[in-house]
Amino acid sequence: MVETRKNVLVFGAGLAGLSAGIYALKAGYDVTLIEKQDYVGGLCTTWKRKNCTIDGCIHWLTGYKSDKIHEVYEDLGLYDEKDLYSPSYFYSFRFEGKEIKIYRDLDKFEEELLFFAQEEDKELMKKFVSACKTMATFPIYKGKPDAMMTMADGLAYKAEIMPCFHTYIRLLSKTLESFADKIKTPFLKRFFLSFMPKNFDFAYFAAVIGKFSNGNADLTRLSSKEFAQKAEQKFLSLGGKILYNTEITGLEIDEETKKITSVKDSNGNTYSAGDIISTIPLPTFYAKLLPEEYQNPEVMKTIDDPNTPFLSSFICAFRLDEDYSGEIPHSVSYGSEGRFSLAVSSADHILVQGYPYMRNPDGSVTLVVMVDQDKDDFDYWMKARENGNYASKKEAAVKKIEEILLSQQNDYQGHLSFLDASTPYTFYRYSGTYCGSFLSNLDTPDGHRKELPYQEKSLKNLYYAGQWLKGIGGIPSALETGKYAVMTLEKNNRK
Repeated sequence: MVETRKNVLVFGAGLAGLSAGIYALKAGYDVTLIEKQDYVGGLCTTWKRKNCTIDGCIHWLTGYKSDKIHEVYEDLGLYDEKDLYSPSYFYSFRFEGKEIKIYRDLDKFEEELLFFAQEEDKELMKKFVSACKTMATFPIYKGKPDAMMTMADGLAYKAEIMPCFHTYIRLLSKTLESFADKIKTPFLKRFFLSFMPKNFDFAYFAAVIGKFSNGNADLTRLSSKEFAQKAEQKFLSLGGKILYNTEITGLEIDEETKKITSVKDSNGNTYSAGDIISTIPLPTFYAKLLPEEYQNPEVMKTIDDPNTPFLSSFICAFRLDEDYSGEIPHSVSYGSEGRFSLAVSSADHILVQGYPYMRNPDGSVTLVVMVDQDKDDFDYWMKARENGNYASKKEAAVKKIEEILLSQQNDYQGHLSFLDASTPYTFYRYSGTYCGSFLSNLDTPDGHRKELPYQEKSLKNLYYAGQWLKGIGGIPSALETGKYAVMTLEKNNRK
């Protein structure tokens, strides 16, 4: 047996694992991160094809400058204003020669909406922008796990949300689709349905736009890999240890003490276990490692709730050559003529990203195109792998995406070449994420789910972190849960 002197083992060196590791080190523990890949970041990663950078993770960072989550960015060595990319607009939508942009200046954004709106939609657009301004101060993060919130904490949180309480309640019952149903202007209807899936919570949509306008949500100049590596450097500087190319393969559990006593890895090593924080996606951890008798049955019931769907994506990357002289969009959706399908679900737009970190050394730019996928699509790609026609189906999907892109941006003709494509199965293969999801849960009016527990109730030394624990997935949630897992561990160890 290989003995470890570390007090805490963290499974996975994604953002949640790095966060948990750093907070555990700060709390005085010795920490080892065990990572199956040869790099950190998990889903937050970047790769190269033909010397071009491909990145499909970081879209924007919420709460970067304020909110309670700002402290987490600072603690993890992730906050640096020099890393921010603050363009005048956040996102745009193009279709049939028209383009509308979500400007940082909400008054200018309102002018855009009113320019395109038919007369009967103008008042609705004004109310929407007013809601965005109000929701800009909505506190998405509480600073501690729900289970540790005291009555005083609850009252303080209510005081924080009071300025936007009435707007929040009024918007809570609306999805993007239900709001779009009220719009008579076809172009604006398409615009609102292009931002996120149609059942996405409209109140959260308004809050994101509001926070972008006040500088509390922003874009970054760092690639996903560079972002994760900053946390890696922080972790190592505090004395942490990372075991790369090492996958957890088994747990030894003492039934009498209700503790995990040792951990086995893919290299044939066994480690004695103190406290354990697993950031492996919970469904995958349950399916592959934790015996059924120790599993909390409410966890999978909550995760599989159809009212809180999770989101995956088909990603296709193209190289836009150095001779192209037009504008490079950082985030734009192109509407398609009619709906199309790459697998099972259908879509009516593609999202194209060309952030600053996708500029390549030879002067070309990587354009990453994303199309939403779901659980049915994951099953489709899994079956294609089994049947041996995965590559041909990927090729057909790439061809469809390129066709849509060139139909809406015809000046790309002759400047575009294919680099790489990934499916929901790719996400699953490299990070073990459930059904290939890169975003754990979408917040919907029917699915405002509570946090999952940070400790496995059947085992005394097993804790969890990762976006699957939160009602809204994403980078801030992953970082936040790492802190909360250590807070929960600390509370138990002080008993």
